[in-house]
Amino acid sequence: AFHNGLLVAIGIFLAGGLFFWMMLSRRVIAPLERLATFSAAISQRSVAPSDRAQLAQHSTRLDQMGHLIRALTQMEQDIERRFTELSTLLETSTAVVSTLDSQKVLDTILEQVQRLLGVDMCAIITMDERAGELRLRASRGLSEEYARRLRTRALPAEPNTPSWEAINTGQLIMITDTESDSDFPPELRQRARAEGYRAVMAAPLITRHSPPSALIVYWHDPHICPIEEINLAINFANHAAMAIENSALFALTDEKLREQTRTLEALVQSLNDGLILESSEGRILYCNRRICELAEIPFDEVMKHAADSLRQKLLSRAVGQDFASPRPELSLQHNGRTLDLRLQSFDVTDERGDLIGRGQLWLDVTGDKELDRIKSTLIATVSHELRTPLAAIKGNITSLLANDVQWDAQAQREFLEVASAETDRLSELVTDLLDLSKIQAGTFVVNR
Repeated sequence: AFHNGLLVAIGIFLAGGLFFWMMLSRRVIAPLERLATFSAAISQRSVAPSDRAQLAQHSTRLDQMGHLIRALTQMEQDIERRFTELSTLLETSTAVVSTLDSQKVLDTILEQVQRLLGVDMCAIITMDERAGELRLRASRGLSEEYARRLRTRALPAEPNTPSWEAINTGQLIMITDTESDSDFPPELRQRARAEGYRAVMAAPLITRHSPPSALIVYWHDPHICPIEEINLAINFANHAAMAIENSALFALTDEKLREQTRTLEALVQSLNDGLILESSEGRILYCNRRICELAEIPFDEVMKHAADSLRQKLLSRAVGQDFASPRPELSLQHNGRTLDLRLQSFDVTDERGDLIGRGQLWLDVTGDKELDRIKSTLIATVSHELRTPLAAIKGNITSLLANDVQWDAQAQREFLEVASAETDRLSELVTDLLDLSKIQAGTFVVNR
């Protein structure tokens, strides 16, 4: 009997151990193995639907294993949501820096706001201080009537709407329930009911070179935003502000560049000298109208010529040229008068000093040539005029100093009177030259 009882006890013990092992394997070991596989798949973002379905069977358990499975599943959902948020923000950042079309970027941002915050309506409002109005910059999900009301409206005398208050204060404004929140203006409740939203949030767009703006988000039901949603809204508002700021800065820079280009263009085109800029291959990159006038070529056809052929065109019209001197010059007939031109060539280099082209500056030296001729004539005339009184003075004084002739008092006086008169004449010539210098310097004063 003892032997039989021992065998029965051993059998019961083995059956109990086997049952315990089966239950342990089913209730603990297998779920732990699935959790290990699920955890490894989370790190690689490769969770299979079958793994998620198997864990879902154990998520309703009330023991610690069920709690662990629910916590890990929630962690996987949070990680996936964070990855989605980061990916969306990265796409938004890429859109901001890849294009200067602010309207396209703002539409993309509002689309991402709808997707991540789970809202149906959102908009961006801009304040036009010059016109004294709030303008709808972009929107998604708003009805046509509500968008029409927001598109252009006068600025309120005091902050009474979430968008205007956010723009005015520079702080995020949150209305959790338009029906019960005391901060929401009562006169806007009817509009909120008609549009079908119960909660609204306004995030300011901080900009320096563009009008103040705000991102407006609407919820159909009363809503309290957790800190994650607030941070997302602020991030989207910052991206929208960057897009608007980039567009404004580009517009300012482009307008300033256009103004500088117009000024430089007007300056170069107004030069009385001809300018030709050519590439290193000899192709004309730029020339002003003066060159076209000198070469008698229409301005809209000059770019068809090569730089060398344009130069030969100018040389063919020359009536005289001297290219052997260090400063090459030529003369040509233009509008019935002879022009003297001097060619000045120069190299065009980049910031590293590498040659990128050449330039030709055809200087009009007609006035300088005429001035040189006038100066030469003046010097010759003045020299002759000065020589005459000097010769008379020298002759009379030499006669007085002669030792071989005795002059009486009358003759000596005549010699001295002639010398004195010629001296006065010489003084008048010197005075005229000094007055001429004052006239040229602009300091000559006439006492009438």
